[in-house]
Amino acid sequence: MMRIASVGLVTCLFAGTAYAQDLVARGRQDFVDSKCTVCHFVGGEGNKKGPVLDGIGAKLTSDEIRK
Repeated sequence: MMRIASVGLVTCLFAGTAYAQDLVARGRQDFVDSKCTVCHFVGGEGNKKGPVLDGIGAKLTSDEIRK
């Protein structure tokens, strides 16, 4: 029974990590597709004259970012 619980826990941990990576990849692709780098700078890419967006996800909610 303990083995089953351990396998379940490990599976959930990996699934959560994969989900987070998918969100990051999707966000990066949305950023590129929307041509945000024309005005913004993030992760060493984009317009250095515009606002730097590194760490913006820790400061704003997803709804605020969409606006």
